[in-house]
Amino acid sequence: MAVRAGDLAELTRLDATPDTGTDLSVLETIPAVYAYLIACARADHDDEGDACELLARHSGATSSEVRSIAATLRRLGYRTASDRLRLIAGRRRRDLRPL
Repeated sequence: MAVRAGDLAELTRLDATPDTGTDLSVLETIPAVYAYLIACARADHDDEGDACELLARHSGATSSEVRSIAATLRRLGYRTASDRLRLIAGRRRRDLRPL
């Protein structure tokens, strides 16, 4: 399932989720946040590529930042998420591939 413009708009409208007591202070780098998101998606049997794409689009990451994150995730073994991020970054300079 690919991410649609409606999915991104719904994510933007969501209220902040309540504090669940989970300590996320160990997530000091952006690739660590993506890896945590992938672990959560896998635990919930969700598509890790969709989860990473939503985060990349919602965070306003540039295509060069997304390519850098994808390279790091690939070295860590997260090939599915890495491939999706490389796909949406493409060869563009500043923005991500449109939905």
